Amino acid sequence: GIFLPLIVVNCIILGRAEGFASKNGIGASAVDGVCQGIGYTIVLIIMCVFRELLGSGKFGGGLLDCVLAGKPLR
Repeated sequence: GIFLPLIVVNCIILGRAEGFASKNGIGASAVDGVCQGIGYTIVLIIMCVFRELLGSGKFGGGLLDCVLAGKPLR
């Protein structure tokens, strides 16, 4: 099912991080880990925005529409 691709992607991410950490020092590895985390977060946010726009045609589940119209969110 869905778990096999998740496990594979997780192994790729961890393998890349371990490969970098084994060849570099603690400081460089820490910076690399933080930058990887920020990069993956940005990619996930972009994918979520596209999915939301394609799925419902709204951004934020209609929250933006309610704020702009001055209506309470139900």
